[in-house]
Amino acid sequence: MRFFNTAGPVNCTDHYCLPPLERIDLEKTLTLIDQKKYFILHAPRQTGKTTCLLALMDHLNNTGKFRALYFNVEMAQAAREDVARGMRAILSEMASRAYDFLLEQTIEKGLQQISAYMDRAGTEDGHLVIFDRDKDKSGDNKIFDREETYLDKKINVWGM
Repeated sequence: MRFFNTAGPVNCTDHYCLPPLERIDLEKTLTLIDQKKYFILHAPRQTGKTTCLLALMDHLNNTGKFRALYFNVEMAQAAREDVARGMRAILSEMASRAYDFLLEQTIEKGLQQISAYMDRAGTEDGHLVIFDRDKDKSGDNKIFDREETYLDKKINVWGM
């Protein structure tokens, strides 16, 4: 059942909302991006700016032409006049978002390959193992398992 969201980004599947990309001039925005120009999304609080940016990020990533990331730099406000501390906070957030994005890209490409292997082998059982070679991460932070569906095939994804 959908409901009105009053805080944070809106998920149009769960919440009542206007389609986010219909609230902006998408064609003009894409032209600005193609021209490598800056643009500002300015509006009052809680009017859907974050929701629009997240939808734009998904749209750009789905084209395959761009790799867009979204991250919030509000955590740098706590640093006040300590610019170096603020920049470290922002860079840390960027690094974690970039890692998540790259991991998802790696999984997506791996699922494509495993699916093709499964077709050639005539099997219904598929597994994808992702190795995180970051030496600064503990083993516990690298381990995950989840099931993905790709082209109606269930594939187990293991991270280590």
